[in-house]
Formats: sequence, C-alpha cells, structure tokens
Amino acid sequence: MKDYKTAAERFENTMWKATSYYLNEDFDLAIEYFSRIDSNDAKLRLANAYAHAEKYYAAESIYQSLLAVFPNNQAIIENLAAVQKIIKARESLSEHQKQEQNERSDDETSDQFKQAKGKQIKTNQRKQEVQQYSAEQILKNEQLAKMWMENLQKNPSKFLANKLQIQVNKQKLLGSSNE
Repeated sequence: MKDYKTAAERFENTMWKATSYYLNEDFDLAIEYFSRIDSNDAKLRLANAYAHAEKYYAAESIYQSLLAVFPNNQAIIENLAAVQKIIKARESLSEHQKQEQNERSDDETSDQFKQAKGKQIKTNQRKQEVQQYSAEQILKNEQLAKMWMENLQKNPSKFLANKLQIQVNKQKLLGSSNE
C-alpha cells in the first residue's frame, strides 16, 4: 500500500518527508520541505515540485542555476526546456487574451457608441407635437400665461415674427375660402 501522506507525517528525515509529500502530489508541502535542504539533489526535486505546482518561473530559475553547475545534465536540460515552453505558451496565451479583451472592449465601446448614437438619432427624429393655445386659454391658465410671458420676455422679436406669421396664414386661409 502506497500511503505517502502517512509516510510523510511519520518521517523525521526532511528529504524523505519532502519526497513523500511529492509522491502524494502535495506539491506545496514538498516545496516547503525541499527548500529546507541545501543539496543539488534537493534543488532538482524542488524545481520539479515547483513545476508540478505550476509555479513555472520559480522552477525555471532553479533549473537555470542547476544548469550552471551541471551543464550536461539531460534531466535538467529537458525539464528547463519543458518549463520554458509552458511559460512561453502561457505568455503568448496571455497576450492573446489581452488582445481579445481589448478588442471586446473596443467592440463593446463601439456598440455602446452606436447604440447611443442611434438613440440620439431616434430622439432627434421624433416628431414633436406643438400644441397651440388661444389667447383665452392662455389667459385662463396661470401656468400657460407665465410660460407665454417668459417666452415673450426672452425673445420679443421672435414672438412678434411668429404672431405676424400666424396672422398672415389666417388671412391666406380666409382669402382662399372666400374665393
């Protein structure tokens, strides 16, 4: 029976404890114990534990330091190459995701702009009904009288031009109906 967890808990030897945690795939505890040992064998195992724990930059750093000491060690060379390949793939994926995120953000912003522009256009194209009141209606309704006076005071020339235009239109209507 391979009960690595129980073995790790019972071992007093740090290397055996670390190796048992590693074999139990409890890589964080394996890292903790391998990092307490000052030997190249423990460093190699520590790098492997970091790699399995997906802490690739830490693994890469240790593999590189070991490669300086053992330049022809095939296991270190292969493990370093594998970790660097993973790091490169992740960075590439990360850049691709950032680009997609930016494109999505640009698209969303563009869509929001288009929607807002469309709403603005719709608002501007909406017909406004203008209700005309007679003098009697204006004088009887206090709110209408107040609005009328405010508009009169703001731009009397526009008011007079509108009043004149209304009179001209009435005369044209009366003149065409009398003919």
